[in-house]
Amino acid sequence: MFLRPLHRLLLLLVLFCMQGCILIRPVLQKMAYNERRHYYEEGTTNISKDTINYTYDGHIIVGVKLNNDTTTHKYIVDNGLNSILSNDDAKNLNLRPLTTMTGYDAHKNIQAFSVYKLDSFKIGAQTFYNYGFSGGDDLKAVPNKGINGVNGFVGLNILEQGVWSFNNLTGQLIIANNINEIPAERKAYRIPLKKHYGRWFVALRVNGIKTKAILDFGYNGSLMLPKKMMDKIKPKSMLTYYGLTNYTLAGVNYDTLHYSRGAKIELAQSGLDLESKMICFSNSPLPLLGVGFVTQYCFTIDLSHNTLYLAPLQQDPHANKHLKTWGLNINKQNGDWIVTTLLKDSEAENKGIHIGDKLVSINDKTPVPGDDQLSLKLINEALQGDGPLSLDLLRDGASIKLVLREKVEY
Repeated sequence: MFLRPLHRLLLLLVLFCMQGCILIRPVLQKMAYNERRHYYEEGTTNISKDTINYTYDGHIIVGVKLNNDTTTHKYIVDNGLNSILSNDDAKNLNLRPLTTMTGYDAHKNIQAFSVYKLDSFKIGAQTFYNYGFSGGDDLKAVPNKGINGVNGFVGLNILEQGVWSFNNLTGQLIIANNINEIPAERKAYRIPLKKHYGRWFVALRVNGIKTKAILDFGYNGSLMLPKKMMDKIKPKSMLTYYGLTNYTLAGVNYDTLHYSRGAKIELAQSGLDLESKMICFSNSPLPLLGVGFVTQYCFTIDLSHNTLYLAPLQQDPHANKHLKTWGLNINKQNGDWIVTTLLKDSEAENKGIHIGDKLVSINDKTPVPGDDQLSLKLINEALQGDGPLSLDLLRDGASIKLVLREKVEY
């Protein structure tokens, strides 16, 4: 059936508009990206080699000083976003927003947020002048301040200045002007990176399947892949956790996570093959390569030269070794230590532990009020032990006492 001339004209007009949208979208994306660069990346610094202590509790935490404030604040190192400070810090420093932008918050909702500029941001002997920071409370991205008192993030706009080398054995960070000043670089695997609109990607193969992952040290796991890749990769074994996930950095999200190990992982034709690393399959649309993936290495990011260096620190203790878990995770939320995730078919689930149960004591030891770091250490030591594991819980005002005797091996 032939179209009438008017219908043909309308069809051509629709096709023209669709083609125009396809062509103009990258232009609009680049314009938005350049606008953000204007506020975040136009600072100055003069990098000189310095060694700084940091702590690692699943995230890399450094001490920083803001403007002329002599107080040391705890900030998470996260190359997956631009730098963030809490709105409380902005208020205490009498900062006025430079502008307001819109973007996705930690719950993946479109949100307006303020952008501030710090006169100075100091880490060790390094001072960064006039760099932009997002308002963390607006983005719902600043973690619960009860957890190690973290106030914000050292983000991509700071980390792209100089070379940053992290050694988890010594807990020391070296910030240097160039890669030749980093001793571990001589023994390192060289992983090329590619930047696309403010995110750094690394190419990899998992069981021969090609993909690329966002290098994101704000994600405290190892390698996260979309669930739709499970059928292609065909993992050997699987554990299924469910409950409250990503609670620390991304608010509270209910999800079911599938964990597997034993897949062959090759990073960017570097010659580095890994079979012991844990893979998490989730509802995340994009693969993420987190800080948990590189903790057995002295890992160095030289973002000005698009390169990640991995120098082995020691034999990976998980390599060719079965791991054991009690099948539950306990984390702080809204002032209480609660059960946040459970492993399907574990003894913890079968004995009736529920997501949201409040922890009163673990192995007859009570979390220390006002000292979350000590409490977290106490809980982790109990969960990492061989057992039995004794739990006193509170649910809807009723006390529950359980003893777990069998870990899940995988």
